[in-house]
Amino acid sequence: MDNIPIKILLVGDNHDDYLQTSNLLTNIDDGHFDLQWTDSFAHAIDDIRHSRYDVYLIDYQLGQRSGLALLREAQQQSGEVAAILLTGMKERELDVQAMQAGAFDYLVKGELDAFALERSIRYAVERSRAETRCREAHQVLQSLLDSLPTHIAILDAEGTITLVNAAWQRFADEHTLQNQNCGVGANYLQICEATASAEAHTARAVADGIRKVLTGQSDTFTLEYSCPHAAPNRWFQISVSPFVGRGPRRVVLTHEEITKTKEAEASMRESEDRYRDLVENSHDLICTHDLDGTILSANHRGAALLEYDETDILHKNMRDFVDAPFQELFDDYLATIQREGAASGRLRVRTKSGKIRILEYHNTLRTEGVSAPIIRGMSHDITEKWLAEKALRYSEQRYRALFENNPQPMWVYDLQSLAFLAVNQAAIRHYGYSREEFLARRITDLLYSDDIDLFLAQLPQASEEAEALSIECRQQTKERQLLDVQMTYSVLIYGDRPAVLVLAIDQTERKKLEQQLRQSQKMEAVGRLAGGVAHDFNNLLTAIIGYADLLLMRAPEDKFPSEYVQEIRNAGERAATLTAQLLAFSRKQVLQPQVLQLNDLLHQTNQMLRRLIGEDIKLMMKPDEGLWEVKADPGQMDQIVINLVVNARDAMPKGGVILIETANLEIAASAAPTPEPIPPGQYVMLAFRDTGLGIAPEILPNIFEPFFTTKGIGQGTGLGLATVYGIVKQSGGYISVHSEVFQGTTFKVYLPRHLSELEAARRFETDERRLGGSETILLVEDEPAVRLLALEILNAYGYTVLEAEDGAAALKICETYAGKIDLVLTDVIMPNMSGRDLGSIINRRNPEIKVLYMSGYTDDVIARHEALEPNLQLIQKPFTADALARRIRKVLRQS
Repeated sequence: MDNIPIKILLVGDNHDDYLQTSNLLTNIDDGHFDLQWTDSFAHAIDDIRHSRYDVYLIDYQLGQRSGLALLREAQQQSGEVAAILLTGMKERELDVQAMQAGAFDYLVKGELDAFALERSIRYAVERSRAETRCREAHQVLQSLLDSLPTHIAILDAEGTITLVNAAWQRFADEHTLQNQNCGVGANYLQICEATASAEAHTARAVADGIRKVLTGQSDTFTLEYSCPHAAPNRWFQISVSPFVGRGPRRVVLTHEEITKTKEAEASMRESEDRYRDLVENSHDLICTHDLDGTILSANHRGAALLEYDETDILHKNMRDFVDAPFQELFDDYLATIQREGAASGRLRVRTKSGKIRILEYHNTLRTEGVSAPIIRGMSHDITEKWLAEKALRYSEQRYRALFENNPQPMWVYDLQSLAFLAVNQAAIRHYGYSREEFLARRITDLLYSDDIDLFLAQLPQASEEAEALSIECRQQTKERQLLDVQMTYSVLIYGDRPAVLVLAIDQTERKKLEQQLRQSQKMEAVGRLAGGVAHDFNNLLTAIIGYADLLLMRAPEDKFPSEYVQEIRNAGERAATLTAQLLAFSRKQVLQPQVLQLNDLLHQTNQMLRRLIGEDIKLMMKPDEGLWEVKADPGQMDQIVINLVVNARDAMPKGGVILIETANLEIAASAAPTPEPIPPGQYVMLAFRDTGLGIAPEILPNIFEPFFTTKGIGQGTGLGLATVYGIVKQSGGYISVHSEVFQGTTFKVYLPRHLSELEAARRFETDERRLGGSETILLVEDEPAVRLLALEILNAYGYTVLEAEDGAAALKICETYAGKIDLVLTDVIMPNMSGRDLGSIINRRNPEIKVLYMSGYTDDVIARHEALEPNLQLIQKPFTADALARRIRKVLRQS
C-alpha cells in the first residue's frame, strides 16, 4: 500500500470504543490510519454517500437504530460500501446478516486485537479498490461499445444475449423480430428459428452461422441481406466472431446498415465507367508506368500528344521522351515518388517529330491491390502557358527593375482601399518610412490634410484604359516635413485587383528656386528702377549743387544773402545722400572703397534710420570717441547699417530698443561666435543689439544663407543678411551673431583697422593752394544742364573748355582742333557711343590725352561698359565744384 493514510470512520454511540480502536491502530507498526468518530446515523449516511472515508467501522448498536439498518440504507443509496460490522456478541446468525447487508467483515469487540483489526481494514480497502477498478473497466467497455454506431451484442454458449451496446438496443426497440424483445436476457437463436416471415430464410442462415462459430466449426460468419419491406430498399450486414477470453465460449454479434456502402459501390462502378470515358477522351497524357519508367498503359489522345499511337507507346520508357538536359530531373522524380509516394512538377519532353513540349505532371505510387508497384498519373500540356509565364516573368523583371531602381519615389496602392501594396527604395529613403510602415498605411496618410479632398476628387477610374493623370499636391514625410509633389498616375491590375501606379516627383526645391527667382527678379526690377531714377536724379542734383557752388564763388554778398544759397546747396547734398542710400539699398552703388570713420557714417544715416524703424522703437547710439578708421565702400557700409536695423525692427513687432555701438578691439585669438575664426589683430567693431523675439537655435546656423528667411510670404527676400555677410567678407571683415528666444539678438561686425599714409595725401591736398589750371579740357555730356554746369565750373577754375554733346561730336573736335587737348571729361552712358568707347578711341589716337569719366548710373551698367578698370578714373555724380576741380588736378598730375 502507498503512504497515503487510510481514512476510517468509526460509527458508534460509545466513545470508549473509539478510544480503544484508536489505541489499537496506534500500536500497528508503520500504520498510516486516520480515524474519525461519529455517533450520528444521518452524518454517517452523508459521509458514505459522498465517499469521504476509505473504510467504515459500524457498531451493531447505534442507539435506537442498528448498524445493519445503516448498511442496508447505505447500499441502497451508494451501492457497495467498504464497511466492517463491530459487535459485542459472537453469534453466527448475526455474522450472516452482516454479510447479507453488504459488510466486508464481521469483528467481535471482545476478541479484537491490532493484528485482526489491521488485516480486516486492509482487506476491505483492497477489495473496495479492486471492485472499483472492475466497475470502472466495465463502464469503460460499455461506454466504448455505446460510442460505436454498429449494433453489437454478446451471446453466451446457449445463444442468450448477455450484453448489448446502445446502438443495438435502439435498433432492437425500433425493429422487433417476431414481436420479441432482442435485449439482454433474450435468446437470439430461438428468436431467429421462430421467424416465419419473408425473412425466415435469412434468419435461419444467421442462426446456423452463430452455431458454427459457437461450436468452432467456423472462425467467422458474415451475411449481407436486404430488407424487402423497406422503401427505399435497405441493406444490412451481420457478422459473427468468437469472443476472445477465458470462460465458456461466447460470440460477438455485429449488425450494421450498409445501404450507403452499397450505393457507393454502385456509384463507384458508374464512376469507373465515366472515368474510362474521360481517360480515353482526355487531351492530357494519362498513363501508368513501373518504378523504372516503363509505360504500362496510356490513353489514346494522350499518346497523340507525343505523336504516337497508344499501342506504339506501350513498353517504351518515359525517359526516352524527356529532353536530354532534363534526364536528371526524371531520375529525381522517380526517386521522389518512391520515397514519398507522390510527386508533382514539370518536365520538358520531345515529341516524335522533335517538337519541344512542357508537361506538368501529378503522379502517385500505388502498391495495394496490384501485383507490383505502379505509378499512375496525368500530365498536362502547358507549353503555351509556360511561354506566357516566361514572357510575364521577363516583363515583371523589367517592371521590378524599373520600379525598384527608379531614383524617383514610386508606389502602388489599392484603388478601393487606398492601401499601399508596393513601394520602391527611393520612396523609403525620401519619406523616411520603412517598407513595413509604408505597407501598413494608406495613400491619404502621406497627404497634407488640406489637400486630401482635392486628391480624392481626382482619383483615376478603375479602368486600365483610363488616361494617365498628373496632379500636384502637398505631402508630408515621417518627420512632418512638407513637400510639394507632382504625382503621375496610371491604373493597372495588381494581384487580380485594380490598383494605381504612382510616380512622385518632389518639386519642393524647384518651387523654392522659382519663388526665389521671382523674388530676385522683383528685386532686380526694383534695383533697375532705383538705378534709373538715381541716374536722372544725380544729373539734376549735379546741376543744383554745382550752380549753388558757382553762386557762392561769384556772387557778391551784398546782392543777396549767401546763407540762402548755402541752404540750397546743403539740401542738394542731402538729396545726394538719399540717392546714395537708395543705391545702397538696391545694391547698385559704384564700388569705391574709402577710408571711413564709422561714427560719421552713423551720424549721417541717423535721421533716415529713425524714419525706417517707426515711432514705437527707440534708436540709441553709443559711439567710441577714439574710433579707428576703416577702409570700405561707404554705400556698402550704409547697406549693412540699413539691413541690420530693418532686421532688428522686424524682430520687434510690438516695439523695443535698438542699440548701435562702435568700439576698438584688439583680438589676440578668435573667441567670437563667427562662421569662421577671426585672425588676431586690431578691429573696429560695429554692434547692433535689439530687444526682439530672438532667433531659434535650430535655424541660427542658416541665417546667412541666400534666400533663407523666417518671414512670411511677401515680407522678405531672404537676401538681407546674406548681403550683409557678403559685404563684410568683401571688406575683409567678419560677422558674429548671438541670440536668445524672446531675449533679443546682437549682430557684431568686425572690420580691420586701416593703417596707411592717407593722412599725408590729405595734407598735401589741403595745403595745395591752387586747384585750377590753364589746360584745355574737352567736355562730353549729353545732358545739357550737367554740361552747362561743368562748363561753368571749369571756366571758373581757369581751364579752356571745348564742348561736345555726344561721342561723335567729341571725335570731330579732336580731329579739327589745332591746339593741344590735355584731358577729356566724358559721361559714361550716352546715346550712340558710350564714354568708354570714346575714351578707347581717343587713347589709341593720342595716348597723351587723359580721360576722366563721370557717372551717376548703377555699377552693373558701368561694369558692362568696362568703366571700372583699375587704370581708369571715375567721378560719381552728383559732384561739387571743389570735388571736380580736385579730381581733374589729380588726373592731370598723373604721368
